[in-house]
Amino acid sequence: FTVVTTDDARWEMRPVEQLACQVYGSRKLEPVAGNEWDTKFKPGLYLQATEMLKAMKGEEHLLPTMDDAMKTMEIVSRIYS
Repeated sequence: FTVVTTDDARWEMRPVEQLACQVYGSRKLEPVAGNEWDTKFKPGLYLQATEMLKAMKGEEHLLPTMDDAMKTMEIVSRIYS
């Protein structure tokens, strides 16, 4: 599972497809509602496919650039080397 902590809350993904939030001062971990597509398909797949179709049509999209991908891979490489 994955945990991200911010100044205001603790975000937990357990399993990674299910997000929950614990606001500081509270003891309760509250589930965060996902998108209906993420229950019908593998989480994130529908949005990724939709954005890929936009990119293929030359429309504005949310996909990362190749430069973004290369920078991310370099960061990961530095972390694990």
